[in-house]
Amino acid sequence: MAIPNLDKVGKDFQKWWNLSGEWVEPPNLRRGGESGVQRIITPQGQLAYSKKQVHHIYRSLRYPFGRPTVLREYDAFKALDALAIPIPQLLYCGVAKDGKALFITKALVGFIDLDHWLTLYRAQYPTSVVEQLLTTLAQYTATMHLNRYQHGCLYGKHIFVKVIDDASRTIIDVALLDLEKVRRRSRASKSALHDIPKLKRHSVLTSQEWQYFINCYQAAFGNKLPSLQ
Repeated sequence: MAIPNLDKVGKDFQKWWNLSGEWVEPPNLRRGGESGVQRIITPQGQLAYSKKQVHHIYRSLRYPFGRPTVLREYDAFKALDALAIPIPQLLYCGVAKDGKALFITKALVGFIDLDHWLTLYRAQYPTSVVEQLLTTLAQYTATMHLNRYQHGCLYGKHIFVKVIDDASRTIIDVALLDLEKVRRRSRASKSALHDIPKLKRHSVLTSQEWQYFINCYQAAFGNKLPSLQ
């Protein structure tokens, strides 16, 4: 996937900002500013999600005076895309001098979040399909962690899946969403020990499904981390 260049000077900012639609996450106040998400239709007729922020920043040792959070998400998109980890297609990212910022991604048509898929469809498929899904998720998660990237909020609702029944096989796609909190840690184990327990707490995986996922994850990670059990 080609990640578009960041628009730092607002060359195309206003035309993207003017695109509006239904609020799927109404504006809320946090991080000293405002943030919300709208469902929009692009000029090319694509269904997309527009994250609109005003003075919404994060601070770190590197940026003690603050930096727009969309820039951290932009960095995360570039990093995970380089690792071939599936993520939504980024259509536009830009910041303006007045504190406004935009992050627009193409909708994942046909995908639903992992928790809803398991709740609605796990009983309709053989165990092998659920295991194939979990294997795919484990491999992508391990790749992210081995490269020292921590998702930050790896919940079932932030993992989107699409399962298609072909004539001779079942095709499974998995994508990671909500990359705003992605950060790089000093060691792969720190990323793992932060994200994996969160996924266990914030997902509807059964105990058997969880054990299968952990076994696949450990195999892909290549290093035993007993506390993940």
